[in-house]
Parts: sequence; C-alpha cells; structure tokens
Amino acid sequence: MITELRLQNFKCFEDYTIRFDKFNLIVGRNNSGKSTIIDALKLVSVLRRYGPYRQFFKFKDGEDTIAACYLEERDVDFPLINIRYNYKDEESIIHAKFTDDNEVKIIFPPEGKPYAIFLKDNKHIFNKLFIRRDFQHSIGVIPPVGTFEEFEKLSEKKYVQSVLISHLTPRNFRNIWYYFPDDFDEFKDLIERTALVIQ
Repeated sequence: MITELRLQNFKCFEDYTIRFDKFNLIVGRNNSGKSTIIDALKLVSVLRRYGPYRQFFKFKDGEDTIAACYLEERDVDFPLINIRYNYKDEESIIHAKFTDDNEVKIIFPPEGKPYAIFLKDNKHIFNKLFIRRDFQHSIGVIPPVGTFEEFEKLSEKKYVQSVLISHLTPRNFRNIWYYFPDDFDEFKDLIERTALVIQ
C-alpha cells in the first residue's frame, strides 16, 4: 500500500507531501491540485508496473552509482510543458513510498529525458529481476480521471484487460463492464445511492 507521496516543483506544488491511510478522500476547490495528485499516482502506478521493462542506465551522484530507467512517451499521459512549479529551471520530482519499504522516485530534469529510480530499504536497486519481483503491483485510481466516450466499439478482451488501470480506462468503460461484469450490480447500486446530479 502507498504510504506517502511527495511532489517537488511539480505543477502547482512547490513541495507538498501527502500521507495516506487505508481509506483516503481527496477533496478541494477547482484548480487546487486534485488532478495533479491523480496524475502523479497514475504515473507511479505505471512505473511500478512497467519500469523493469524500460531502458536502464547508470550515473554517478557524488560517490554513489545509481541505476535508473528512462520513461517512455506513453508512460506520461499529461503535458510536460507546464510541469515545473512557477516555471523554475529545476528538476521536478515525484517520490512515492510504500508499506513494503519500496520507493519510486520519478525525476523530470530541466533538460533530457525523465527517468525513474527504484529503492528498497533506502538502497538503490540495480537488478531488473528484483524490481519485477518487488514492484509488480499497480495503484488503482478509482474512478480514473478522464472523459467517457459517447460511443464505444466492442474491442478485443486482451486489449481491454491491458487498459483496466490506465489513462485509457474511461474510454473503455462499457467494454470493461462487458468483459468483466463481476460486481457491476454493486457498483450500479453505489452510484445510484451516492451520485450527485447537477441540473
């Protein structure tokens, strides 16, 4: 389970830390940063899931040798043009900690490609096999932030399964329930009891 998310020089946050419990609600006024937090959580989820399959490289940080993987364009589903708080010419950082003492640090340098670092017990992980073993779980963001399609064509089940927890989830909403109908009635009941309709 994720325990902490720190955002530094990231969009509307200069340096902001969120500490999570078992149940969490994110509320706030428009433009207060709710979607930015969701963007960060979704990106952490992508890196936990696909990071070990990305291109790795090593670099020196003082006396330490650090292994990192480059992010691919498809990993980031938000524009990078306004990623820096107040347009500071400094790196933007997303840092997530988990109950299993794993950490993911995602860095957007002022120049060059963004990259991610994986840590266990405050030590950098160099072995892709260890990362695959320890960082295989995703963070499910429910409901995913995005626009539902007005119409959906029936897609292949394998494709729909691959977008269950991604920025494409809202665009495949009907497909998901078509192939994975378990608990739909419970979901429907929850929405009917709690939805706020604005007219």
